[in-house]
Amino acid sequence: MRKGWKIIIDKKARLKIEKHGLTVHQVKRALMGKVYIYKTYGRRYAVLGEDFGKIIKVIIEPLKQLKKLRVITAYEPSQKDKKLYKRKVKK
Repeated sequence: MRKGWKIIIDKKARLKIEKHGLTVHQVKRALMGKVYIYKTYGRRYAVLGEDFGKIIKVIIEPLKQLKKLRVITAYEPSQKDKKLYKRKVKK
């Protein structure tokens, strides 16, 4: 992700992240490295990132305040998304 963006992870998102077997630290590290971003629906985007070799899919939504992103959830991506990440980011 671009430097200077503030990542907001509220309690609801934390619970969803933990439900999927991830930690908030893993999500933040995945967002700070090399990422591939694509639009999903509405104002939401999917971010494919990596934390120590583990590919993670994070759903984010930009907030109206400048340079703030709200994390909706994060989980292990499908095989299709993993291949997409490897093809686009790990050239």
